Amino acid sequence: MNPSTQVKTPHALGFRMPAEWEPHEATWLGWPHEVTDWPGKFAPIPWAFAEIVRHLSQVEHVYLLVENRAAESRVRTILKNSGANLGAVDFFRLPTDRGWMRDSGPVCVRNETGEVAYNHFTFNGWAKYSNHKKDAAVVAKANQKLKRRVWEPVHKGGRDAANHRRMSAQQRARKKSGIQERRLRASLPRIFRRDEYSLAEKRNRRRRHPRPRGRSRVIREPVDGRDHRGG
Repeated sequence: MNPSTQVKTPHALGFRMPAEWEPHEATWLGWPHEVTDWPGKFAPIPWAFAEIVRHLSQVEHVYLLVENRAAESRVRTILKNSGANLGAVDFFRLPTDRGWMRDSGPVCVRNETGEVAYNHFTFNGWAKYSNHKKDAAVVAKANQKLKRRVWEPVHKGGRDAANHRRMSAQQRARKKSGIQERRLRASLPRIFRRDEYSLAEKRNRRRRHPRPRGRSRVIREPVDGRDHRGG
């Protein structure tokens, strides 16, 4: 393929993924509805999510996915009763399978001008659930409203390039640490190394010849009619 016709990556265009602690505009949430994710414990879950929204809505926007118009009406009532700031909640009527936005939602990137775009990683239900196609379509459908640039990164070799670089760095660090440790041991004065080996030998000797358990009792013979207690 001619390099001039290749699609430029977000990095090539000056985009990066901000750290979690950097200021951000909004948080994505999917309203819980799949009861099998909380077997026998679903009843309090919507109220737990409402508490999350209540806290978030005091300081930032919340992009909240709901199943349909009826679900939005029901969720609005719960949020209102929980004291959430509904003015900071943007509803997206998008059907989902589970709605775990950390895994199926957009991965936001931004450039120096403040423009926000999305990386859309293909979602496969953690290779566990067959009903994941609604979640996989969330980014494209939500972006019909937001109109942001979207990229779909391609995984190669079972892991992305960032993860590959991170693993390579960790392997190099471990290798370097091992070399440094061997050099340090070789540079120690002989007496320290001899003491280290002596301690190791003592430990091995204890293992080969363990002491009897319990305290041994010594009985002394009487001397001049007196026992060993002086009686």
